[in-house]
Amino acid sequence: MSNLTKHVQNSIVYLLVTDTDFCKIAASQIPLEVFTSEVVRKIAEICVNYFNDYKEAPCKHFNDILLNNISDYAPEKKELYLEYLTTLNELDEPNKEYIINRLNPFIRHAIYEKGLLDIADCISEGDYNSADIFMHNMLNTGIKKPEDDFFYLENYDGVYQREDEEIYDMKTGIDALDYLIGGYKKKQLIVKIGGYKGYKTFSLLHDAVQALKQGKNVIFFSHEVTKEEIELRLDMMISSRSSRRIGDIETVPYYDVTTDKMLTRDFERRSVYEKEPVIKARKALGRMGGRFIIKKYPMGTCSLQEMEAYLNYLEDFHGFTPDLIITDYVEIMDISNLANDSRDRINQAYIRLKGMADERNSIVMTASQVTTAVLQREKITMRDLAEDRRKSGNVDLAIAISSNSEKDRNHIGRLSIVAGRSVEDGTSCSFSHCIPCGQFHVSSWLNHNHDEEFLDTFSDSLQD
Repeated sequence: MSNLTKHVQNSIVYLLVTDTDFCKIAASQIPLEVFTSEVVRKIAEICVNYFNDYKEAPCKHFNDILLNNISDYAPEKKELYLEYLTTLNELDEPNKEYIINRLNPFIRHAIYEKGLLDIADCISEGDYNSADIFMHNMLNTGIKKPEDDFFYLENYDGVYQREDEEIYDMKTGIDALDYLIGGYKKKQLIVKIGGYKGYKTFSLLHDAVQALKQGKNVIFFSHEVTKEEIELRLDMMISSRSSRRIGDIETVPYYDVTTDKMLTRDFERRSVYEKEPVIKARKALGRMGGRFIIKKYPMGTCSLQEMEAYLNYLEDFHGFTPDLIITDYVEIMDISNLANDSRDRINQAYIRLKGMADERNSIVMTASQVTTAVLQREKITMRDLAEDRRKSGNVDLAIAISSNSEKDRNHIGRLSIVAGRSVEDGTSCSFSHCIPCGQFHVSSWLNHNHDEEFLDTFSDSLQD
């Protein structure tokens, strides 16, 4: 049985020490062999024994209980336990649901391993009834959370706790899109759909910056764009600066909410190579409390298993648990081991990404390309998805980024909801952008008549 990360092991012990509800559902099932350190294993055992005796977590009694259990140990061994107490005290309160999700496979492994041996013994003795019982018990292993069994007609807690409107974990930073979808939620798998060079990466980076502004942790797995290019685009975004043609003016439409009209705004192309303003912008963003990690892999070399391993490494050695996981194009990862047929591989990859969102209690995002024939379409639908439309059934939200030549020249695009579990398909909004200055979003609006009104009024003068 492979090991849980040290961070997850420490989190389990933290919950065993402090959380009686966790002890009620988990203490009797945790296989102590998941703890790789003798010290951690012993402390977990002390907590489980205390709970079995008193039916509650040790909580404030823990220090006294531990000191009593190690009173006969040599001084150097005692020191190891006291050092571990410091580790626990410095640990942030774990996400209980996430820890249970990580722990359950290890519980099942231990039960299956023992159960298969018991079943083999029963079969060799001709005791098939006992073998059936062992099999039934194996299939019902794992920590059962109280909410797993929900009695709809008797339980009204959800109604009383329901807010006046749905609560989202992260706003998109695009007002009209937030109006349509509310924002993003943990455990969602979100795909951004667009054409070749259709601003998909800029859209993903926009979401990353919005997450950072809201104090969240972000990791960006890149399989196509270089680390240097991602860094440059991010610096353009947060400082509103250009990477070339310094001194030019970009005139961009924006929606004025007070007058319900489209106006224009000028962006001066200042240089992203001016170091001090860029560093100042990074420091200001860092003060929001989030962290951002970029992990670049050569195209076609990173598997989903490698992604998982790297996330475990960050959690274990850096205490980094992402709120937003971005992988720029899952189709160009190494997914060769998921199925024989290419479409089946893509389908399985999306299923695995959705599982990652659920298990890690995170928002997971990726991008997908549309076929060449629809590059100039103003509206993109799920029929236009390249490779495999089945991915629409595995995502919680699919947002298409579309435009046409005239609108693109005038910095206007459209965001369409082409698939959503809790959002009406087919709804859309318009937005303006200033990509030369790193701004994927300048303004947004719902009335698409404003698009045409703006083009009729301003487009000729802007292109002169």
